[in-house]
Amino acid sequence: MQEAKTNGDNSPIKQHSGSGDNVEGDKITNNYNHSNPHTVPKMLTRSGQESLLNYVVQESLVEKIEKDLLSHSIVWIQGFGGMGKSALASHYFNLHHHRYEYVAMFKVGLDIASNFATNLKDPLQLPFGSARELFGVAINRLSNLDGKKLLIVDDVQNLKEQLPLLEEIIKLRHSGFEIIFTSREQYDSIEPMVLEGLSIQKARELFTIHYPSDEIEKIDKIIHYLDFHTYFIKLTAIALKKQPHTVTLESIYHDFETKRLGEMSSGDQESFYDLLDRLFDNKTLLEDETNLLFLKRLAIFPSTQISFEELKTLLFYSEEVLEEMLNRLTSHGWIIQTADGYKLHQILKRYLLERYNVEFGQISQTVKFLTQMLERMNQLFDASTKEIESMEDIVQTRELNLRYLYLSSQIPHILANNLTPDISWLLVHQAHGYQNYGEYSKALKLRIVIKNIYEHIHGKEHRETATSYNNIGAVYYLKKEYDKALEFYQKSLAIYEEVLGLRHPDTAQNYNNIGEVYRAKGEYDKALEFFQKSLVIREEVLGKKHPSTATSYNSIAILYYNMQNYPESARYMQKAVDIRERVLPANHPYLIGSKEALATIKAKL
Repeated sequence: MQEAKTNGDNSPIKQHSGSGDNVEGDKITNNYNHSNPHTVPKMLTRSGQESLLNYVVQESLVEKIEKDLLSHSIVWIQGFGGMGKSALASHYFNLHHHRYEYVAMFKVGLDIASNFATNLKDPLQLPFGSARELFGVAINRLSNLDGKKLLIVDDVQNLKEQLPLLEEIIKLRHSGFEIIFTSREQYDSIEPMVLEGLSIQKARELFTIHYPSDEIEKIDKIIHYLDFHTYFIKLTAIALKKQPHTVTLESIYHDFETKRLGEMSSGDQESFYDLLDRLFDNKTLLEDETNLLFLKRLAIFPSTQISFEELKTLLFYSEEVLEEMLNRLTSHGWIIQTADGYKLHQILKRYLLERYNVEFGQISQTVKFLTQMLERMNQLFDASTKEIESMEDIVQTRELNLRYLYLSSQIPHILANNLTPDISWLLVHQAHGYQNYGEYSKALKLRIVIKNIYEHIHGKEHRETATSYNNIGAVYYLKKEYDKALEFYQKSLAIYEEVLGLRHPDTAQNYNNIGEVYRAKGEYDKALEFFQKSLVIREEVLGKKHPSTATSYNSIAILYYNMQNYPESARYMQKAVDIRERVLPANHPYLIGSKEALATIKAKL
C-alpha cells in the first residue's frame, strides 16, 4: 500500500483562488459583482430544536440567562451530558428570538470551524475554502451585521484544542452579539452557569408527563437515585410506560432499596449503565443480534442527525429493513428522530461502545465505502485532476468531502485496539482530506497512527513504513516545522536508499522533498544539492520529458530565483514549461503556474 507522494510546486508568484462574494446589506463587499445582492436572513439557522425537557423548564434559569446576557453579553451553560443544556438554550432561543435582528443556533462539537462553515454557508453566502478559512470569513461577516444579535454555540467539546476559535467567537460580543455557549467542559475565563439537575418539583413534573402516577413517594425516591438527571428521568419514565408488566415503580424502588443498582450520582457512569440494562430490557433487546449489530454500526458515527437516505447508503440496509429497524429502536427510546433524521444519543452511544466491542468485520462495508468516497473526493479535490468542470461541482465536492470526513472521524478511536491494514487506508485518505483543508494537526495525528500500524505490521525497515515517515515529514513541512520535517524525510530516505536503491523514483522524490525543506530554511546550497540528486535520477530513470522531471526543473528554478540567479532560474523554468506544455492540458494549474513564474523571472533579467 503506498500513497502518492507528490508535492505542489512553489512559485515566486502569488496565486489567487478566484473572486469573492459581494453580500450587501451587511457591509460585506469584495470583488465579485452579483446582479442580485444577497440579503442576510434574520434566521441565520433554523429555530431552536424542540426541548428535551418537554417544556419542563426552570424559569429561574431562563431569568438568569437574561440577567447574565444583559451584564456580560455571554453565558456559559455547563453540565454533564443529558442534563438539559441544549434544551435550555433552545428554549431561550424559541422564547426570545423576536428580540434580535439576527439569530443563530447550532451544534459545534469537536469541530467548531467545520460546523460554522456548514451552518452559515448559505445565509452568509460563504465562498469555498478550508474549514478554518471559512470560519474566519463567517466571523468577519457576522461582525459586520447590524443591530442586536443572538448566537447560541451548542455542545462545545475538546475545549483545549479549540480555544483559539472559541476566543474569536467571544470577540463577537463587541459587535452587538449576545452569545450562549453550552458545554460539558469549564472555560475559566467565563463564570459558568452549572446545571446540577432539576428541582424536585420540575423533576416530578417531567417524570409524570411520561408516566402519570400518584405514587409520589416512590417517584421521589427514583428521582433521587437518578440524581435529578434530566435525560435519565425522562428515559426511566418512558421505559415504565412502555413496559408496564416487566418494569414497575415497585420493582425499580425495590432495586434501589436493596442497593442492587447502587445510588445514582452524576459522576458514576457505571450506575447509569446498570440502570439502562434494567430499564431498557437490554437483555432482550441487545441479545437480538440484529438489533445489536445495527446499533453498533450506528455508534461508529458522531452523535448527530443522519438522514434516512444517508443511513441507507452508509449501513447497506434495504429501505424496508432500515425503516423497520429505525421504527423499532425509536419506539424503545434508543434512537431520537428529528426533522433532520435520526440520532443515537451520545449517552446511549457511549454505553454501547463501552459494553460491546465493535469488530472491524461488523463495519467493514461502511469503512470500505467511506474509504472509497474519501479517496474519490480527494482525487477530485487534487489540483492535478481536471474532472471538476464547474464551480458548483467544486463546492459540492468540498461539502461531500467534509461530510465524509466528519462521519468517519470517530472510527479510528473506536477501533483503536483493532487497527488493521484495511483501516489504515481509511486513515490515509482522512489524513489527505485534512491536509487539503489545512487541518494539519488532525492530519498529523492520523499520519502518526498509520506509522505505528506499519511499524507493527512491517517493521521499521519496510517500504510502507518509509512512506509513512515521508508523509509525516510532508505534514510537518506544511506546518512550517522544518526541523521535524527534515527528521522524518531523512528517516524515510535511509530506508528508500536501502530497500529501493539510489536510482528509484521514490528515492528521487524524497531527495526533492528534503531539498524543499532546506530551501524553506534558507540553506540554498544544501537545497541545490538534493534537488540535483533528484533531477539526475528522474532524467535517467523517467526521462527528460516526464512530469516528475519537470517538477525537479521547477524546484531548481525557484531556488535560483530565491538566490537571485535569474538567468539560471529562467533556464530551468523554461525546461519545466516545455515539458508541461507537452504533457498537461492548457488549463492545468501546474502549467499555468510555471508560465506565470517564467514571466516573473524574465522581468528580472
